Amino acid sequence: MKRTSVAMLVVVLALALMASGAAARGLEMNKSRIPNPTGPASTSRDDEILWIYDEDFEDPYDDPWLVFDLSGTAAQDNYWHIDTIRPKGGAGDHSWWCGTYNSCWVQPRGYANDWYQVLARTFTGVTGTGSETVEIEFDQRFAMERDYDYGYVDIAVAGSGSWVTIATYVNPGTQGGGNPVDWDDIDLGHIVLNIDSYSGDDIDLRFRFESDGAFSSADQPNVAPYSVTDGAWQLDNIQIQVDDVATFSDDCEGGDTGWDNEAFPGAGQTGVVWDRYGYKTEIDEIRDVACPPEGVNIGDLMMAAVDPLSGRMVTDEYTWKISPPIDISGEAQIFMEVQQWVDLPMQSNDGFDLWVAASDNKDCVGAISSFVDESPGYWYGGPFWGIWDDDWSAFAGNDWLSVAWWVFNDGEPGGSADHMAGIFTNYQKVGVVGGEAATAFARDTWNSFNDWFDHETADALLDTAWIQVSDAEGVDELYLLASDDGGQNWDSYTCIREDPGSDWWKTPPPSNQITPGVGCEIRYYYEATDGASNVSTFPAAAPDAWFEMSILPIDASVTFPGMLLVDKHGRVDPGAARYNGVTHTTEYYYREMLEILGYEWETYDVEVPSGTILSLGPDTAGLKYYNTAVYWTNDFDAFTLWGVDQYWLIQWLSMAPAKERNLLLTGNDIGFEMIDSKIETLGFMETWLASTYDGEVIDHTASDFSDTVPGLVDDGAGFTFMDHDDGECILAGACPAPIEFFDFIVPAKGVTGAEVMANYEYNSCSSTGGAGVAYTHPTYGYQTALLGFGMEFMMDGVCGAGASNYTSEGYFHCGLEDRVNLMGNILNWFGLTPGGVGTEVVEGGRKNYLHQACPNPFKAGGTQIAYSVKDAGRVAIEVYNVAGRVVKTLLDEKVEAGASDVITWDGTNEFGERCASGVYFYRIAAPGYSETKKMVMLE
Repeated sequence: MKRTSVAMLVVVLALALMASGAAARGLEMNKSRIPNPTGPASTSRDDEILWIYDEDFEDPYDDPWLVFDLSGTAAQDNYWHIDTIRPKGGAGDHSWWCGTYNSCWVQPRGYANDWYQVLARTFTGVTGTGSETVEIEFDQRFAMERDYDYGYVDIAVAGSGSWVTIATYVNPGTQGGGNPVDWDDIDLGHIVLNIDSYSGDDIDLRFRFESDGAFSSADQPNVAPYSVTDGAWQLDNIQIQVDDVATFSDDCEGGDTGWDNEAFPGAGQTGVVWDRYGYKTEIDEIRDVACPPEGVNIGDLMMAAVDPLSGRMVTDEYTWKISPPIDISGEAQIFMEVQQWVDLPMQSNDGFDLWVAASDNKDCVGAISSFVDESPGYWYGGPFWGIWDDDWSAFAGNDWLSVAWWVFNDGEPGGSADHMAGIFTNYQKVGVVGGEAATAFARDTWNSFNDWFDHETADALLDTAWIQVSDAEGVDELYLLASDDGGQNWDSYTCIREDPGSDWWKTPPPSNQITPGVGCEIRYYYEATDGASNVSTFPAAAPDAWFEMSILPIDASVTFPGMLLVDKHGRVDPGAARYNGVTHTTEYYYREMLEILGYEWETYDVEVPSGTILSLGPDTAGLKYYNTAVYWTNDFDAFTLWGVDQYWLIQWLSMAPAKERNLLLTGNDIGFEMIDSKIETLGFMETWLASTYDGEVIDHTASDFSDTVPGLVDDGAGFTFMDHDDGECILAGACPAPIEFFDFIVPAKGVTGAEVMANYEYNSCSSTGGAGVAYTHPTYGYQTALLGFGMEFMMDGVCGAGASNYTSEGYFHCGLEDRVNLMGNILNWFGLTPGGVGTEVVEGGRKNYLHQACPNPFKAGGTQIAYSVKDAGRVAIEVYNVAGRVVKTLLDEKVEAGASDVITWDGTNEFGERCASGVYFYRIAAPGYSETKKMVMLE
């Protein structure tokens, strides 16, 4: 389960295991087959996706989505009824039947999950005078799921409510399926129950059926080994006999003779259903979703399922939303894309899942019972924005398809946490390939290759990865190509299909490149051949683009220790596009700083993206090769520095009397996670790092976020950590990204050797508290630097600059020089010197860059295009149509070196006339630099 490569990292949601009755049966509930939130789909196809369904939730009066509150035991229709299905031969045509007929179910005659159905009545004067033999007799047939669904016969003195179960029925045979019992079963077809103890009493009698939460005959096929055929339970010829004389008899032939078969109301209903919320009104009040990542176009409304009073999910919530039927007839490949904000941190016990229904019957794809989990299990994680895409070609071949999302919580939150806001859906799309279908790839981020240390090669040789590959022509062969010499030579490994007809393939480890005791970086990519002998690679530009895994150490050793970068974030940086227009991983910024400074390093990527127990960093046996470690985390309200990580780092720091040890630990929300979330281990932060968490820079519960871009300035006492230019910068805390969680970090009281590295400032230019602590242990001599913010969020700016800090222009002052300056001073304070000549910082911290138009697609309001150029000279930016003709010149002038700006295209041509909707291209031409990008204008 590899962390993901530096070049191809994607944002994913944290994995969870579903706790349910089905899980108890040993079924695999691992959510390993997940949509890939990659932005554009991770495929090799060049064809455009034709969106056959595109819902932006903008029209509150035209809402075709169905919403349901199914919390607790959902209210059921009355399903104990007189029916003619499978009557007892020769005994009339009718019987009492607990079940239903639904043509949309997998097994049309059956029963649903979470049923609680009762057939009851009160009997007066039918049990004799008090000394007689009293018996209840009835005929029955049943087909319940063995060991999970049961039928009960209960009796009570009339009106007492003190029910006693006198008989229980469940299928004999195999657990989970069983063998149905028919009318003529010798042991169970005809039942006689003695109730002498109730002789002379008026009694209440009930036949009660209950099913568990999964795998009822609504969702099981009517084939072996399943045997839940024709409903749950049938009853006929119900009698009460006193001394062998019938005092009550119901043969069901005369209809209902007075039984109470009312459906019981749902228990634990929350009343919370999916609804539409205003992005800049209700949502801002519900949760801190002030701004999406740049390039994410948010409309006025989004869809969510939260309590409108608290702005959060509530305990026992279980809420569905179902799309209208989507016509997929004749399509061979189907794709899904959804954009949403996820706010389901692990400790909140909230989660969500995606289900799909496909059928030739249009009515069936709207029925909850028709949906199947596209990948068993569910997700949690956040808060963050994401775009998720998935290949749904497995559901092709039917005429209609529907999408269902549900959010729920698994009980009360843990620790000091609270429920959060669930998910806010911005749009939902379903599409097909516009042209000839090409091969589509999707990596399973949760089951990719690990990084390993060289003493773990035995485990590395057992490592596997999973990849999904689909093609309308079928996929005949799939190979992994791997190189350990920088791409000079590639070895080929045959991948194995999961099972016949599956799109999932198991990737063997690149065993030829994994040499015991030898470190190396292994590049790899995939090559697929379809049924028409077309060959595609993933990444599409392979072998010039690749994924990677490492066997560490590559260059470091115990004798000559090196620097280790540990990516505890494991995700795409949500604000990266502000700086350089590429959705970089967070790791990019740390590599960039060290490359500029001339340092050498090795990298360890966590096993899976942060937020799960699988995201552990290196152990002490691996850390021993390095004298300096740089860890970074981020603010996903999920544990990114686990107690085990802290224990291993403590063991490593304890080696300091004999070995040099330097630790830089940085990341938003890191103090909160260790202290407020109570995962600090062995006094790691307060004792070993001599630091205290002193709250958040921004009050995320307040309605005023005017200081979401705090300043950062050197403390001015002790060692100087920030001395570039004006000695300060600002942190990208809000628009155009979600509000970030920067922590106050100050020295622990009574600890010597600790000093404040930098202070936060508000627009008022008043210092607000420490942003980090540098510590030298007075006895061991190790050195640590703990920052309460992610260094990737640093950007150029000064306190008191007013609104310029919040404009688009401000966000393109990328902060590169400030980041490099802080990193260089920290490493200098550690006593380290570069091993080579650095690449130096580009003057002004800016590079040649053309930003993606935002918004894109766009409507009448136009779109903005940001750019920056490295060298002075004439710069032209022009808009072209698909025929290659210039539509409008947006810029044509001389600029200074390092210039950056934002220009607007209002959708008109050179004559001020409105252009037609469709695809357009825009191109920048500058000294030594040119680039072209695409945008879409809508009506």
